[in-house]
Amino acid sequence: MVKLKILLVVVLICVTGQTEAACLTEDGDPCVFPFKDGSKSFSVCTKHNNRFWCSTKNKADGKYEKWGYCPEGGTCPLEGEITGPVSNCKTTSGKSCTFPFKTACVTTKGEKCVFPFTYKNVKYDACTEVDGGGRPWCSLATDEAGNHQRGKYGYCIMEVCKDPKHQAEHKECVAATNEGQEGKGWCATTVGEDETFIGWGYCQDPKCKDAAAAAAAAPAAANATAAANSTAAAGNSTSNANIKGCLPCALEGILPQCSQLSWCRPHHVCPHQV
Repeated sequence: MVKLKILLVVVLICVTGQTEAACLTEDGDPCVFPFKDGSKSFSVCTKHNNRFWCSTKNKADGKYEKWGYCPEGGTCPLEGEITGPVSNCKTTSGKSCTFPFKTACVTTKGEKCVFPFTYKNVKYDACTEVDGGGRPWCSLATDEAGNHQRGKYGYCIMEVCKDPKHQAEHKECVAATNEGQEGKGWCATTVGEDETFIGWGYCQDPKCKDAAAAAAAAPAAANATAAANSTAAAGNSTSNANIKGCLPCALEGILPQCSQLSWCRPHHVCPHQV
């Protein structure tokens, strides 16, 4: 009995340790789940003033005592995150890719830029080269007033940051452009309500395409081809009908031009008869 209790304690410690280690705040403190904020209980990082946060220490009644900001695009579970259906595409860590997903402005380290941000009393809605040594950069964290937090920045990948408001949709792994990661592909593992990627990982197959999306696209392509063929067949049928209607005229030595096909009809009345 004593051995069983010891085993249970060890298991609980291990599980707790793994849960906390899976989600660290921007300051490196482990999040504690669940936690209470007022009368509400949370098992994920919750949002306040456009920033996600979690408890790092709870009181005896379960309410948070200390807290920290949760990083986006990492391992922390975020409020409003959506995991899509299981895909045939997997990340190197074994997670299922979520399709479709939209890209957003990220840094060379794969971190998501935060817009807008204020730096030296100037508000930015896109990456800036001010004080960046000639390289465009963005803020990764802001305070409640929207001011850039010192040291929290990254250099922008301009392929996806030229227009931060533009979000391309993807149904397959996207070629990685991060420094040192060329040749790899990545996908979203979780997305927000607007389908913008939140969690992500490198794909086992850099060129993997979502089978479900491909299967859904196949009938649409087939229907489009069938419709085109049907239109072409109808056109040929009409053309043949016009030619047949003009046979009597042709027998009389009258060969109509294309512009005259309007008078070639099954009633077989030739121009000299009108």
